[in-house]
Amino acid sequence: LLLAMVPLQSYFGRRFGVLRAQVAGDTDKRLGLTSQAVSGARLIKISGWELLFAERISQCRAMELAGIRRASTLRAVNEAIFFCSSAVVSFVTFAVHVGAMGRPLDAAQVFTTLALFNVTQFGLCKFFMFSVEYCSSAVVSLARLQTFLELEEVSTSPACRHVLPLAPYGKRTKKHRGIREIDEFAVR
Repeated sequence: LLLAMVPLQSYFGRRFGVLRAQVAGDTDKRLGLTSQAVSGARLIKISGWELLFAERISQCRAMELAGIRRASTLRAVNEAIFFCSSAVVSFVTFAVHVGAMGRPLDAAQVFTTLALFNVTQFGLCKFFMFSVEYCSSAVVSLARLQTFLELEEVSTSPACRHVLPLAPYGKRTKKHRGIREIDEFAVR
C-alpha cells in the first residue's frame, strides 16, 4: 500500500512542474506588459491607453493567480494524501496482523512498526515527491535560461527600439524617434 503511493507522488511532482512552467509563462507575459507600460508611460498617457494596459495587465495577473491556485490546490491534496496514508497503512497492517493472522499486538511491535512506516513514508512519499517537483522546476528554469542565453544581443534586438528618447513634440532628428514610430511597438 505504501509503494502504491510512489506513482501517485511521481504524478503530482510532474504536474507541479507543468504548472510551474505555465505560471512562469504567465508571469513573464505580465512583467513584459508592465515593463512596456512603465517604459512607454508618456505615450500611454498621451494616447489614453491607461485603462487598456491596466485591463491587459489585470488579465495576465488573473491567469497567473489561477495557475498559482491550481498548484496550491494540488499541493494541499498531496499533503492530505500523505498524512492520511500514514493512518491507512498503519490500520491495514495492524488489522491484517490481528484479524487475518490472529496474532496479538504488543507495544513494542506497534511502536517499532509505526517508526519504520514513518521513516519509509518520508523517504518514499514526501522526499520523492519533493525531488520530482524540484527537478521538474529545475528543468523548466534551465529551459528558460537557455532560451534567454540564446537571444540576440541587446544592441540588435528590435525590442530595444523604444528605449531611445523621444524628441520634443514637432522636432525630429535621426537620433530621436517620433511617437508614431513607437506606436506600433507599444500596442503589441
